[in-house]
Amino acid sequence: MKRKLKKTLKITATVLLTLVLVIAGGIALALHFVFTPEKITPVVNRLASQNLHARLDMGGVELTFFSTFPRFGVKLTNGTLVSHALRDTLWQRADTLLSFKKILLVANPIDYLEHQKISIHRLVLDSTDVYAYKDGNGQANWDILLATDGNTAQDTIPAGTARKTVNEIDIRNIVLRHCNVTFDDRETHVFANLWDSNLHLKANLHKGHSRLALDWQNKNVLFWQEGELLANRLSTHLRTDIELDRSQKTLSLHNAQTDMNGVAMDLQGTLRRDTAERALDVNLAYSLHAPSLETVLHMIPESILKKEKVDAQGEVKVEGTIQGFYGQKRLPTATLKVEIDKASAHYARLPYGIDSLRANFFGQVDLMKQKPSYLDLKIFRFKGAHTDILADAKVTDLLGDPYIAFHTQSTIDLTTLAQTLPLNDSVHIGGKLDADLRMRCRLSSLLHKDLGRIHAGGRLALTGMFLRDERKDFQFSSDASLLFAGNEWLGARAEINGLTLQSPRMNAALDSLKATVKTTNPQDTTRIAHVECTLAMKRLQASMGDSLKTFCGAGTATVKLQSSKRDPSKPRVSLSLETDTLFCRMGN
Repeated sequence: MKRKLKKTLKITATVLLTLVLVIAGGIALALHFVFTPEKITPVVNRLASQNLHARLDMGGVELTFFSTFPRFGVKLTNGTLVSHALRDTLWQRADTLLSFKKILLVANPIDYLEHQKISIHRLVLDSTDVYAYKDGNGQANWDILLATDGNTAQDTIPAGTARKTVNEIDIRNIVLRHCNVTFDDRETHVFANLWDSNLHLKANLHKGHSRLALDWQNKNVLFWQEGELLANRLSTHLRTDIELDRSQKTLSLHNAQTDMNGVAMDLQGTLRRDTAERALDVNLAYSLHAPSLETVLHMIPESILKKEKVDAQGEVKVEGTIQGFYGQKRLPTATLKVEIDKASAHYARLPYGIDSLRANFFGQVDLMKQKPSYLDLKIFRFKGAHTDILADAKVTDLLGDPYIAFHTQSTIDLTTLAQTLPLNDSVHIGGKLDADLRMRCRLSSLLHKDLGRIHAGGRLALTGMFLRDERKDFQFSSDASLLFAGNEWLGARAEINGLTLQSPRMNAALDSLKATVKTTNPQDTTRIAHVECTLAMKRLQASMGDSLKTFCGAGTATVKLQSSKRDPSKPRVSLSLETDTLFCRMGN
């Protein structure tokens, strides 16, 4: 009996093994001789081009089985998708919607035939470039689906046959490697680049409700709005669960955490499609992950401050919102609020610490200019290491001609302050600074060199100040005092002694300098305010690389800044100089 059972099992195993080998051999023959990339590729390219308002070109289309065992898959290589949505003949960069090195899709078609369910076991996109472009009229290059006639489609379905619909989409794993995305919206004047992006995505999509889990990161973000560079060199990382409610047309973020250049933030809120406004209603709130003074100190770049263990106390709040509509030349409003109260910190190996730190800051930016955009530092108070800093500042009309108001009353001991924070080993700071200063001006006055319209009052004194950055070959030292008249125009007296400056681009040395600045006729806003500066100096040496070198002994000079005759809104500078010694060399 046992011998008969063994013989039966042996025959069964042989038959099954033979059957598996025959099936594997048949699949191998079919893949290598029937469904070859040389035969499949032109068919797929032709069918895609006929059913899309675009042209698809691929280097190869290959059916896979052994590399994706036990499931069949499709591998596409070296492809480009050129959109015809904007034009049909002349090719331009804006037409190339997609290019890729490799796409691998592993799915289960049986689930669709039996359960109207799309099951994607794996989708891999490698080295992909996406260029999403919208012209000034709102026409986008991603509108490549051909319009269909509903009546014609209905007529092609035999009577009594039920139309197949998709009840569920189950995505086990989507992987995106080394993807570059460019978004160029000429309608809202937004330009963005996402470089070297990577994505892992899992999702379960139903008709009414869907959930997604994603992990996204990229090495750099570049963002322009109306010709202004708003973000660059920004690496990001996003992990979140997303819930989609189709009945409410709402996308909700749960347990989302973002990381920007090492700064972790929590993110939550909703994105809702508003059909009446024909735009996306954005309502997001973000806050600092694990808020503490230690986290805030770690936000300072390591090129300045080393990340070391610190004993920190106090209440810290960093939060903000992004609210409003996006689309139809509309962008949401962003806010940022920072509050630090009763905070203190001390690094273990350093002799001094932060005894008290308080800050209250609020900022709002509305790129659509329907709400005021401004920055408001209501108070900044720092005590510790023989240093007491009190300051406040406000910038209004941020997106127009910013108006800057600043006030500080501070006594700073830079020598002991440098022993409070773990500065980079290449950075050295010392000296003392006393300031009681008030300043108000428009940014345009600084940009247009209209210095006479700077309203300043108070004093500033530097004693034995020096700053060295050995890694950047930078060095600065000086004693200086500066006294402002406090009138409605610029008036000041300055004295500088023993100034030295060393940098890769410029070197300078000055024994002493005394200057008096006077301003006249600042009432006419169409003209540059007339500014006259009288200088008395001793031993000035300066050089810019090997192209320019100059030396001036004891001398006096008068510098005048006044309006140009051709354009009163632009400055004209005149100089008169008397000196006992003058040397200048330019090139050879």
